[in-house]
Amino acid sequence: MLYEIFERFTSEWGALNILRYESVRAAAAFIVAFSFAAITGGRIIELLRRRRIGEQIKSDSSRVEELHAGKAGTPTMGGVIILAALLASMLVAGRFDSFHSIVAVGVTLALGLVGMIDDKVKLTDTKLLGLSPGHKMFYILLVVGLASAALAAHHIQSGEQSLLAIAPPLFKDVRIPLTALGGVVFVMWSMVVISGTSNAVNLTDGLDGLAAGCTATAVAAFGVLAFFVGNETEASRLFLPHVPGAGELAVFCAAMTGSLLGFLWFNCYPAQVFMGDTGSLAIGGAVGFVAMSLRQEILLVLVGGVFVLEALSVILQTGWFKLTRLRTGEGRRIFLCAPLHHHYQEQGVHETKISIRLHIVALLCAVAGVALTLKVR
Repeated sequence: MLYEIFERFTSEWGALNILRYESVRAAAAFIVAFSFAAITGGRIIELLRRRRIGEQIKSDSSRVEELHAGKAGTPTMGGVIILAALLASMLVAGRFDSFHSIVAVGVTLALGLVGMIDDKVKLTDTKLLGLSPGHKMFYILLVVGLASAALAAHHIQSGEQSLLAIAPPLFKDVRIPLTALGGVVFVMWSMVVISGTSNAVNLTDGLDGLAAGCTATAVAAFGVLAFFVGNETEASRLFLPHVPGAGELAVFCAAMTGSLLGFLWFNCYPAQVFMGDTGSLAIGGAVGFVAMSLRQEILLVLVGGVFVLEALSVILQTGWFKLTRLRTGEGRRIFLCAPLHHHYQEQGVHETKISIRLHIVALLCAVAGVALTLKVR
């Protein structure tokens, strides 16, 4: 927004032309977001503490409850730090004549609101674990559905954007026409990707610094790809689907990365604050939306490898338990506890070691995803 104000003076002060470059504004977005989160984070945490917005330790595993008992009362709903820093950064460096920026910020804030309601229910009614699964999914799908419909309409308006790349990077030219799928199918597919990513990040948020660090890595990777996808020449050279205006998502990704690292300053072990669903649903939805906008949603499986592992561990655990109980009358488990990070905790691995190792895996996945996409193509 401030960029648009400064743009009026570029003819008088030529030096301001530097703000036209997305790379410059992305760097500014990162710095502003990190600084805002780092400076205001302590005050927000203190406010949450005064209002007694503290974490409640509830788990199906008595071992996990025992290990996390000392975290009870730690301020939660810290996702507001991430959202506030993101919004402040985008107001400074973002362009709000960009469709992608508007919807990306909108879906992030809206899912943050859903998470905030869920966190509030947990705090006001200690017997509940938040919104019921049905209500929670309804609100998530409502937000995601509106964003997906807007994205579909935006794609269909341009014949150049009517090709949906749903194949992995190894298959350069495998693209399905959006019109052949139909707008409804595209919206459904987009809803699956965005809501699935949002919930996967939510499941990952179980250890100090885990979700914030892994998401920052994934978002940064997509930010790099956004530069190439938004540039017609580079996109054509690399056989990437060109999405006009997608370069602005690089600014959004830089702002999100800075916000997450600023939050991680307080969320690293031992955590002074937890993001809660306020943060995890929002940042997960943001990653999913960016992947869909860049038409790199299949790449999300690799770049967000940690989220996939965490979600799969829950799906396999639940599915196997129900299947064995149906067959033998006694449910069995694949993992000691799900999600996956709790399985390692049950094995006696310290949570700091688990978080750092999964951060390494996340970094390797992100680097592999970007390298595979740019090199192979």
